[in-house]
Amino acid sequence: MPRLCSPTQAASAALTCLLLALAGCKSNPPSPHEKDKIELSQGAIRMPSGVYLGGLQTIDQAARTKLYVSMESIGDPSNPKLLFPPEMAQAVGLSKRQMNRNLMDTILASRRFDVLEMGNSVTAEASSFQVAAMVKDAWQSLEPMEGGRRVAVTRVLLSLQIKDLYTGELLQDRAISVEGQSGQSSGDRTVLGPQDKPNQPQVQQALANDYKKAMHRAFKEATLRIQEVFRPLGKVVSLDGDTMGLFGGIRQGFQGKDELVVFRVRTLRLPNGKEEISSTIPVAAVRCDGVGSNTSQCDIIRKHPQHQVQPGDYAVLSEYSKDNGARME
Repeated sequence: MPRLCSPTQAASAALTCLLLALAGCKSNPPSPHEKDKIELSQGAIRMPSGVYLGGLQTIDQAARTKLYVSMESIGDPSNPKLLFPPEMAQAVGLSKRQMNRNLMDTILASRRFDVLEMGNSVTAEASSFQVAAMVKDAWQSLEPMEGGRRVAVTRVLLSLQIKDLYTGELLQDRAISVEGQSGQSSGDRTVLGPQDKPNQPQVQQALANDYKKAMHRAFKEATLRIQEVFRPLGKVVSLDGDTMGLFGGIRQGFQGKDELVVFRVRTLRLPNGKEEISSTIPVAAVRCDGVGSNTSQCDIIRKHPQHQVQPGDYAVLSEYSKDNGARME
């Protein structure tokens, strides 16, 4: 007599068969080489700042913008508003040459610029600019806390001037001013106990290091402001549907996943014979996945309803990518 299955056994066997069938139909994982899906939109496009005629001419000539950095002054170590002596500044490596190197490294860390040290042998080319930095003021104070403790607060005011080495002209009518601070949050400040004195060697060393920290933060703020003046630029050289080829890559300051605004430019000649930009027309926004040394492959992600991308158009780093770096999805 054949053996009959209970309802529970039958249901279990059916479920097992269903799971095996689903396992056989399981889709393969996506390829690591699969291209990201592009969601194309249409509408008005915001034109970024940081476009200047000299930058466009530099791209036209396949040249690179060079920033020559010079730290003119790191402030007076004998400043009575500082709480450490000049010899302590030397002990922690607070020298003009070292701070010049630190400023260069901070700008280089943005990966947007070609940065060199200003020297006597600089060749004044049309794409060469000097970034002259100077500590205009600095001060430290001991702010009271609970339990008789005090916290050191340090502020450094940094001034920047950017000069076109080819023409000798300043790029702004007035200097750029930024401020760096330390001591505003826990874990980022020197705290003196009730028995600690500002003239103790270990306290003075900590205060000198606070000064360096505040200066480094001023350097970071300065780098952000420099990016407002010198924004990476490229030029459209080819089109294939919604994909375009761009002259402009890592050497011009672009990074993978950068988003750019493609625009068309119009110029006019002033009565003094000087040519200037009269208008910029944004025509598309693109995202560049394939960024090489000097060229990039970019996909259009937003189109202007009345304009089409054409070879010869320019591209500039978008506000989003400037403020946030390359978007990683």
